[in-house]
Amino acid sequence: MNLGKKITTALQARRFCFRTGLAEVLDHAESAVRLDHHDTGFVGALLGSVARTVRIVIGTDHPDLSAFRDHGGKAVIWHGWADQLITANGSINYSKRVQQQMDGADKLSRFVRFFLAPGVSHCGGGAGPSPYGQLDAVLSWVENGTAPETLTAARRDQTGAITRSRPLCQYPLVARYKGTGSTDEASSFVCSAGF
Repeated sequence: MNLGKKITTALQARRFCFRTGLAEVLDHAESAVRLDHHDTGFVGALLGSVARTVRIVIGTDHPDLSAFRDHGGKAVIWHGWADQLITANGSINYSKRVQQQMDGADKLSRFVRFFLAPGVSHCGGGAGPSPYGQLDAVLSWVENGTAPETLTAARRDQTGAITRSRPLCQYPLVARYKGTGSTDEASSFVCSAGF
């Protein structure tokens, strides 16, 4: 294969990586290779190298958290529904796999709490209220044994004043409006199995 063909193949593989998202490349590198029938060896080596390198740094998809649990670990995990870089569905899938590995949601919730933030982008921002106080929630859980049932989320204006707040409920629960009170106040919402 000539150099021009290899560069074209590499660019196709790179576009595939960006189109499908990193997690899919890592989890489905072999099927990605099959998409390019020009030089599967070259593309396979390229994607394999990327997968090995990235897994060392951010390979966080193993569902067995028993060592973390056994060492007294506590984790509060949240993900923005409007995350433009990593789909929230990947975190939901991971949460379900961890639940299965760790013998169900009840046992998992003894050391991991997972929350979704509607309208929130990657690591914050977006139209929705972003969570805050996660470290305080973990500290309270570790030091006082008080596991967070909700996280507080807020949208702020340019001065830093809160213009909207919401409770973020432990997945799969959602914040449902009580029917009274301001729709901009967290106190007007309750965690529920549905809207």
